Amino acid sequence: MEQQNENESPIRNLMPLDESIMKSKKCVELMVDNRYMDAVELSSQLSDCSLYHSHCHSMLLFFKVYMSLELPEVKKAEEASQKTIKLCEEIRSLTLRDNFFVKMFFDHDYNQFSDEELHAELIRAEQTVFATLMEFFVDQSIFVLMKVSYRLRSVYMMFKSFAKILDTKEWSSETSASTFNTGVKLGLGIYNLMFSMVPERLMSILSMVGFKGSKYEGLALLREAGSANDIRSFVAQMMVSLYECYLDQMWNVRSTSTINTVNYIQLGLKTNSLSIWYSLFKGRISLIEHNLEQAIKDFEGCVKLKNCIDIKQLTTLYHWELMWCYALDGDWKKAIQCSHDLRNMCVWSQSTLLYLEASFRIMYLETKLLEDQPPKPFQRQQNGKGKRKQKQVQQQQQQSSTNDETIQQQRDKIHDLLTQVPEKVKRYAGRRLPMEKFACEKVIKYQQEGRLTCPAYELFITWNHLTFIDSQEKYLLPIINHVDKYLKKFSSDLSDESYFLLMLIKGASFRLLNRLDDAKTCLMEIVKNKKTIKHDRHLYSFACLELGIVLMGQEMFDECQQRLLEARQSIKKEDPMELFVQFRVGKALRMMRRLRDESSSSISDNNKISSQKITNNGNNVDGHPCNGIQQEMAVTVNGN
Repeated sequence: MEQQNENESPIRNLMPLDESIMKSKKCVELMVDNRYMDAVELSSQLSDCSLYHSHCHSMLLFFKVYMSLELPEVKKAEEASQKTIKLCEEIRSLTLRDNFFVKMFFDHDYNQFSDEELHAELIRAEQTVFATLMEFFVDQSIFVLMKVSYRLRSVYMMFKSFAKILDTKEWSSETSASTFNTGVKLGLGIYNLMFSMVPERLMSILSMVGFKGSKYEGLALLREAGSANDIRSFVAQMMVSLYECYLDQMWNVRSTSTINTVNYIQLGLKTNSLSIWYSLFKGRISLIEHNLEQAIKDFEGCVKLKNCIDIKQLTTLYHWELMWCYALDGDWKKAIQCSHDLRNMCVWSQSTLLYLEASFRIMYLETKLLEDQPPKPFQRQQNGKGKRKQKQVQQQQQQSSTNDETIQQQRDKIHDLLTQVPEKVKRYAGRRLPMEKFACEKVIKYQQEGRLTCPAYELFITWNHLTFIDSQEKYLLPIINHVDKYLKKFSSDLSDESYFLLMLIKGASFRLLNRLDDAKTCLMEIVKNKKTIKHDRHLYSFACLELGIVLMGQEMFDECQQRLLEARQSIKKEDPMELFVQFRVGKALRMMRRLRDESSSSISDNNKISSQKITNNGNNVDGHPCNGIQQEMAVTVNGN
């Protein structure tokens, strides 16, 4: 009996590892079926006796924190995470190998770990990443920022160590091996994608401490994890979709490939036709493919699913997308309604949402003022129709008076919204969000000049939303016409910077219509007047960026590179648009280098073919004329 007590594990009575993995898949299935609260309840019930249920429970709570940033939810997630980490430490059987000084000089030999210990190590690493990111958002001290960097690097090195044993470890079951492999590929894939988006200058510093990132390697790892049909496969699929449909699209010059996301959606909707996740990405793909009408239908279909969703934070996702679709379509009334609904249901950055609603209201008011025509003066007529005509004119005058009152009410509402913007600013990680800082600067400009010029169109450019209507005359020509009308009606009242903003909008729209000479004319007007731009410095940076893309389309690569580098150097660190400019310039430079290399390779191949033709023709002087033709055909085929 004493011998049995000595051999008893100090770990609580836990569910076997394979059983824990298989049963916890139900939590993921509930999440995919829009039953978030049911997934939380199921994972909570078994979190004390199952490693993977405990892990799922804390991950679900972390998800809600990122969606809401409410302090009560933060505390719940922290408690759940600490509970999971404590369970992992019990399973890992802490020994000399966990001593700090031992870890400084020796790597873990993970082949000596049992299956349970390895899965506990993996889960502990994943928990550390999510807990660290949450702490980054909540705490504002520089000490926490340093701690976050150290933890992320430690976890990254752990994942690299895990990858070394994927082919050498002898597992007790296929389920255990497959689930661990998926987890390692998911972790390394996310790290690779994350660091592949970092600007080159910053990445050169990070590489000195061991970080590296490859977009292609990251996507390959995530694709493998997504096709494994494991508990983490759905997360891997969502990571690929998030990258293809949002992160990569946000910085790119042109629309990107979404072939992986399309495959996931087609398979997912067959089994989960009402899943908000697949429906949301379906609408996003329609938007990326420049099918704005279909995107609106897809997102409006998501709205009909709101009764099937048991967590209100999820509804903000498709309201956000629908708001931008209506704005791109020029339907300002619906865009206003969506932004107003978002303010009531979302706690994320109220300052940004206030500015968005004010921007859409300004666009609606601008459109109304530019389209309304004054009624024609009444002329007395000899027949009996004169009285009826006079009544019609009186009704038009009354209607015009009513419209004036409505316009004044709209102006008061815009003023009220913009006044609230600075009051609602929050700090995350000790800093204001770039968009909130940008909105506050625009409020100052509004207070100084008494107006904002085409603010929604400016957001289309800074947030790269115009790429969604690339080459679409139906949507781009109304933008150009609106700017022309605005210039005609208010040219005498415009400040220099407002005028340059209108030129930037026209230039970007012309570029997307492939009218490159017109685009160049508008953008050069901004570049030549750099010294007159005192406050909205981002206008010059975005003009250089757009001009660089125009020159890239004209295959003027040296001038293109010069303008792109000028865009990068002209934006200041304190400018709220710095992040947007730096990332887009980095993407454009990589695209320019690739096109330049392809162009150089093509010229080199053509030169080789031409020289071969000359040689062949020279050889034909003394030979049969048909020989040269056959050799020329062979060279051409090989060149192709």
